[in-house]
Amino acid sequence: MGDDLTGKPQTFLQSIGQRYAAEKLRAQERLKTYGRDEWNFAIVGLDCDLTVIDLEGLAALRKVVEPPGDIFLAGALENPTAFGAIGRYSSQIKHELAVSRNFAGDDFQTVWNFAWWLISGLRVKTLAEFLVPVTANCSWSVIAGIDDRTCKAKLLEDVPQSRSLAEPVKIVEEDLRWAFKKALIMGDLLEVPRFRLAVEALTTHQHLLSPRMMAVSIWSGIEALMDISQELTFRLALSVASLLEPRGEQRYERYRQTKKLYEIRSKAVHGGELNDDAIRQHVIQSRKLLSDLICHMLDARKVMSREEIEHIVLG
Repeated sequence: MGDDLTGKPQTFLQSIGQRYAAEKLRAQERLKTYGRDEWNFAIVGLDCDLTVIDLEGLAALRKVVEPPGDIFLAGALENPTAFGAIGRYSSQIKHELAVSRNFAGDDFQTVWNFAWWLISGLRVKTLAEFLVPVTANCSWSVIAGIDDRTCKAKLLEDVPQSRSLAEPVKIVEEDLRWAFKKALIMGDLLEVPRFRLAVEALTTHQHLLSPRMMAVSIWSGIEALMDISQELTFRLALSVASLLEPRGEQRYERYRQTKKLYEIRSKAVHGGELNDDAIRQHVIQSRKLLSDLICHMLDARKVMSREEIEHIVLG
């Protein structure tokens, strides 16, 4: 005869219950230390070995301990019907950007603006491919310890089809501190429509399904920054090279590379014959160029006009 199964289902359920209870207790212990007075931007796909990086008490990047499952989300969220959409990401949340609410109170828009400037700077500087799908008013490491539905959460980049094009980029402390240092400059420059288009192109191109459309997005950002509408190939390549390189062989090589990239861009945009790998490599190379241009303007603390770029070219 087979094994006697009497009592086994009950034993199994008891073990599951005990495991959930233990996880809840651990989350409640963490809750005594941190996790309530901040908005926490969940990050999926970030490669970073550091446990926590504090940014002058205003923000911190930290690893998430035991991200909550659906059952804990349903008990913690103010809007329990949202747990399904959030739940498809929760097990993948390994890091969070915690932004203190002390300097903004309950003004979520101010917190979100600052977080977006910082996240955008990190993406621009490193070209790391990660997603920020949701934010909550408590740490993702403590949500399992909340059962009174006081956790507010907002979906942000709800893009399950977002794709990676390159090998993971390991984030180090210097990267985050650079982005933090440039955050307020980023906020100022984003008021300039050309710069905002360029940053949005670089930080959201992976949300597109088609690699060709990714190329279109990236080059729309490059063209916006260079502010050129005529004789595009020559003038754009010359302007980029003059802006990023000193006179001499380096400038000529940058000009030649940019001109070649733009010629491939034209094939991609206008339906020319390019295989998927060629387009993917083109996007990777082109977004590095856009990253260099945005970083250059962040360092200069200004979005250069067409006249200023021409002065550099001809001066």
